Order: sequence, then C-alpha cells, then structure tokens
Amino acid sequence: MKKTKVLAVIGFCLTGTLAFAGGQGARAGGGGTKEVTLTMVNRVNPEVVINGNPMLKYIREQFGFNIELEAPPINNYNDRLQIIMASGDLPDLIYIWSLDRNYTKWAEDGILNPVGDLVKPYPNIMHNITPELLDSAVIASTGLAYAVPRANKVNRWGFMANIKWLAKLGVSAPNTIDEFYELGKKVATGDPDGNGQNDTYLISPDGDVWGDAGIIQEAFLPGPQFGAPDFDGTYRIREKMNGYYPYLEFMRKLYAEKIMDPEFFVNKTYGGREKVLQNRVALLHTHDSTIPESPQYNNNGALDTFDFFPPVKAADGKRRNYVAPPAWGAWGLPVSSKKTEDALRFLDWGNSPEGFEVLYWGVPGLTYNSYDLKTRKVDQTEEQRKKWSTVTSSYVTVSFAYEGGMAAISNQTKIADYYQRILRNFTSQVEDIAVPSVKLPEWDTFQTDNPDLITRKGELENKYIIGEISMDELKRFINSEWLPKSAGYEAAYLRLMSAKK
Repeated sequence: MKKTKVLAVIGFCLTGTLAFAGGQGARAGGGGTKEVTLTMVNRVNPEVVINGNPMLKYIREQFGFNIELEAPPINNYNDRLQIIMASGDLPDLIYIWSLDRNYTKWAEDGILNPVGDLVKPYPNIMHNITPELLDSAVIASTGLAYAVPRANKVNRWGFMANIKWLAKLGVSAPNTIDEFYELGKKVATGDPDGNGQNDTYLISPDGDVWGDAGIIQEAFLPGPQFGAPDFDGTYRIREKMNGYYPYLEFMRKLYAEKIMDPEFFVNKTYGGREKVLQNRVALLHTHDSTIPESPQYNNNGALDTFDFFPPVKAADGKRRNYVAPPAWGAWGLPVSSKKTEDALRFLDWGNSPEGFEVLYWGVPGLTYNSYDLKTRKVDQTEEQRKKWSTVTSSYVTVSFAYEGGMAAISNQTKIADYYQRILRNFTSQVEDIAVPSVKLPEWDTFQTDNPDLITRKGELENKYIIGEISMDELKRFINSEWLPKSAGYEAAYLRLMSAKK
C-alpha cells in the first residue's frame, strides 16, 4: 500500500541558537555513559501505551536512561500523587501538575530538593528554563524553587463550541455575556442533540463555580486570583472585586433556568470536557491548542464539530488574556532519591534540542522520519502518525516548549492551517495582560490555618448557585467570617502589588 506523507510547517520563530547551550555534544543524556535506571511518575494521556513502549526502549538504548514510568490516569493523577508523596517511597522524578499549597507543603516539609543551585551546571536547563519560569516555582516562605518547571507555550484562553449545535440553533458564537445567556436558553430548550429531551447545557464547570468557568467569569472579574487588577485598575482580593457577587448571581440564574449542568458540582478534573465529547454540553473553557492537539477533537470529522473562539467581552468591551510565566507544572526531585544527579542529567537532556525532539516525536523511522527544529517541520507518514499517538504525546515531554515554541501544533496541514486561523482571529481581538508570579506566604499560611473555612466558602458559593441559601446568607459569611480572617493576606497582597507597580 502506498504511504502518504504529511508535511506541516508551523509558524513559530525561534530566538537564540539551535545548538546545545554550552556546546554540549549530540548525546546530551547518554552517549557512552553507564546506563542508569530512573523511576518516574508522570501525568500521561490514556492513548499512550506504557508497557513495551518503543520510545522508552529507544531512550534507554541510545541515551542510557532506563525510565521506569508510573502513569496514573489524568482524572485522578493528583489523588494518586498525594498517596505517593505520603508513602515515603518516592520515585526519582515527580511531575507536579500544579504548584499549589501541596507543592509548598512538600517543599517546606523537606521532601523536595531546592533546585536553584542544582540546575546551574546543566546548560540545557539553564538555556530553556528562563529566570521567570524558574521564579514561578519559588515558594514564598523560603524564597527557593523546589522543582524544575516544564516550559510551556503561551496559552490563549477562550472557549470551544460545538458549531453543529450553533448552526442547528441558528446562532453565531457569543461575544458578550448577554449573548451567552441567549445561547444558553436555546441550548437548554432547543434540543440541539436531537434526542427529543431538554438535557443539554451551555456549560459544566469542574466541581465549583471557579472550576473551568472562565467562559463566564471573565465578563465580571479577572481570571487569576492574584496578580491581575480589577477592571477599574485597582488591586483587590477576589471577594472584594466589583464583579464577585454579580458573577455568582449570573451563575445562579444559569442554574435556576437549567442552562448550566445541574450536576456540575460532582465533576472532577476534565469532567466538563468529557460532557462536551458526550454531546451533552455546548461550550468548554479552554485554550487555543486543545482542538488541534487532541485526537478527540481533530480526527474523524471533529474539526467540523468544534471550533475555538476568543473570550467573552467584559463590560468595557475588551477581551483579555492573562499571561503568567508559561510553565506547565514542574519536575520535583525528592531528597530521598540517591540519583538526583542522574535525574538532572535526564532533565537536561529533555531540555536539549535532541531530547525535545525525541520525547515529542518518538522513535525516528517508527513514528516519524525527520524533524527540523528551526522550521518546526516534521516528515511523518499517516501510518507513523497513528503509531505516534500510542507512543508519546505532549504530556510525555520533559519540556513542552523549546525557546518558547512548541514542537508543532500538528503534523497535519489541515490542522496546522486550522490553528493558524484561530490564532489570527484571537490575536486580532484579544489583549494580552502580563501577570507576575505572586509569592504570598500570608496566603499560604491562611490556607494552612483555615482549611475548614476555605471548604465552607466553596460549599456556600455552590449552595448559593443551586438555590439552597440566599445572597444575604452568603454575604453574611463573607463579611463576618471570611474577610476578617483574610485581612492579613489581603494587606500583604496589596503591599506586594503596590511594590510591583
């Protein structure tokens, strides 16, 4: 059978050299060094087959790293990671998806090595992980970073829509909050899935009103909890922002009118995404890479079903994209490991052009033929592409971006062209807002000291949304309990942002 080649040229520009930083040779990780076995836990998408994986075999044979990989399912990765971190039996490398208070606690408890000095002898890490990226892993209590960030592209956040539903309902993608509401009424009552029942919804947030609900939220208040000013330019904690209560009121309206999924509060991570794929929900808060990167959305005609659109306009008519230092989690190095230097060599190799290529594209000759980092062009047959999706993916990489650019948005011309179209549409309408990495020990302390209060706040916000309590009851809790106890971190936050101006 004749093989059809697929060539894609992706429009990314590189800065700096394409040679290994520091002049390292072609075998950055192995190349004659003694083979080392490294245990590793990583969050890997389910299509990738770990047992007998040919890329892991290739890395072992060519570069001397025998990677024993545990890959818990994405939807309960953090639960499994909590168990691993509490067990005392830690792998040599740990992918930490979110640099949250759990990460801070692990660092403060002495479980993770501080990495600032450790990475200095490794030229590829120092070249690809910018100071701003490394700073994003710093914890406030010590001023040190305890994980090596995984470099990411800058994400453009908006929403994905089922355009077949839009066409059936006779509407265009919404631009304003009023248009979102009108679309929601039609989705809820217009039977876009054609099953004769009113069982379709506009959105399905992941567990609470702040979980993947940015489609609606950013019409009322900024997306990030810290680092971005309110729309009038004044820095405030979220509960004092002008749009805090109006946002909750709007979400309550969506719930009451059965426009929002009534079971949103039981969603786990990616629960809303799964319901979009199940033809139950119309919109998903996501970024520009989701459709072109994910086989669920870009294969078998899915490009004719889903499209990506810029974020909702705020009251001032502006669309905003909040840009923090682009890290996609980070790699922790447990103090208990006796192979820290070997693990750092592996991370250094993964941040080199060669490691970046292999971890993204897999095995030359098996999953692709050749790759040009300068042009981000891959030579890959359709047969190789199908094999590739079971061997590796963007989730498997040590570093998702090299010198700020992805390996490729897609190896298929149709998908690459799709991405360029949505990117042009996005950048022509949306203002990027730089958000600094905020280190606030008072916030960390507040979370540690008040877990029941934080849980209670989330419960009351959800109860207000589903109509179990009144706005007066919610405000009474915020004013009499939440704000008095949050005064310390609020004052520290305002001082910090004033100093950054």
